[in-house]
Amino acid sequence: MPFARLIVTAALTVALLGAGVAHADAPWSAPVTIASGNYGFSQPALAFTGDGHALALLGGGAGQLTRILAAAPGASTFTEIGRTVPVAGPALYGRRGVAFLRTPLRAPATTRSPTKFARLGVSLGAVPGSLGRFEQLARVDVSQSGQITAGIAADPRGNVAAAWVEPRGGRSLLRLALRPPGHAFGRATTLGEATGYLDDPPLGVAYGANGDLVVAFQRSRVRQVSESTLEFAVRVKRYGRRFGPIQSLGPSRGFSSLATAVAPTGAAVVAWGTQDGGEGVETPWTVRAAMLRSGARRFSKTQLLDPGRVARPVAGVSAAIGRDGTATVAWSGVAARQLPYPVRVATAGPVGRFGATMQLAPNGETLGLVTARDGTTTVLWGSVTDFEAETLDGIFAARRPDAASRFAVPEAVSPREPVARAAIALDPQSGRPAALWVGSPGAPPGTPLDYGSPLEPQYSTRGG
Repeated sequence: MPFARLIVTAALTVALLGAGVAHADAPWSAPVTIASGNYGFSQPALAFTGDGHALALLGGGAGQLTRILAAAPGASTFTEIGRTVPVAGPALYGRRGVAFLRTPLRAPATTRSPTKFARLGVSLGAVPGSLGRFEQLARVDVSQSGQITAGIAADPRGNVAAAWVEPRGGRSLLRLALRPPGHAFGRATTLGEATGYLDDPPLGVAYGANGDLVVAFQRSRVRQVSESTLEFAVRVKRYGRRFGPIQSLGPSRGFSSLATAVAPTGAAVVAWGTQDGGEGVETPWTVRAAMLRSGARRFSKTQLLDPGRVARPVAGVSAAIGRDGTATVAWSGVAARQLPYPVRVATAGPVGRFGATMQLAPNGETLGLVTARDGTTTVLWGSVTDFEAETLDGIFAARRPDAASRFAVPEAVSPREPVARAAIALDPQSGRPAALWVGSPGAPPGTPLDYGSPLEPQYSTRGG
């Protein structure tokens, strides 16, 4: 279920921005168009290899293959290296290794049976280079939703974990396959039973650089599923050990966004936003998070970060965690039944407790965040102008250096022009963030996007 969007006038948005946000001279590079074509129908993805190659994923819409493009370290010229149908990822490891959790193009159902099965597998490739050979992990029944719920993660050494929800005999099993460095995937095991409610169940998979693995998922406490029986749960696998038991974290209401991140030391954060599903909205959009300290077996008590209000949110929840275990969660809050939708953050230090929530912008759609090796955290968001047309009026970012208590004033990442979707990633070599977005360069602010016309992918990196 996509996040609902509401129509907002450009004049009101400008007034809100002018009232609460000052803009620094942006140190982001001038945007560069990296490919031709129309990419406004899918979420772009951006990632970096260990040696600094940029990897961009651009989908052209339903039924079309996603283009995979790469750029050399420090460069902004991208070259296509393949096309595929990704389900999750990419997951990067080593200097140039990349793992794609994907499926071939689905064949139509036969006349003998209406049941559809999708082949789910992983390709292990290199950047730049080929996408790698497809290694099938499962045949997943997609006859009910037509979708596959799955996730993939890798650590720098080349451990890869692929997790997916597999409908079987009226149940939805959470399955996981592990691949040790230099070897094939082992036999899949069942971690629990995932439960969806009016939507596919959220799933989060994250590795730490030390080989610790966290898998978070939605389940029901009882067989008779309702919004009141749903909860988020987690399983933790410390490096060289087996998975620990299932731990319940907190309530879900069926319409949720889930984010998971693991630090190089094994500290971890799981954050989520949730409210009731369906056409109507009766409960607030609430945001919660829980921390796992380095070496601990269980997550700490879940904290409520935002009690919210009763209205649909405009964005999901994002999370990142630094080398010292400092975690940051970012989201777009619901402050009232109408505007605004403030961009908010909360931070937990290594002791595992979140401090007071802070506001970065009075009205915006949170697009993601990253934390560098030196602890600098960058949050990316888009200025909201037209929810119904899925249009943002430019992209902005705010940085918080290590040990600083507050984020600096926002920086303009893109010009004030229509943007559809965006992503942020961190270059591990330079320690600097980069942004990839799809929009209409040169169009006046507040102009609704025309999805029938080419929407160009733009790329920018932040300087020192």
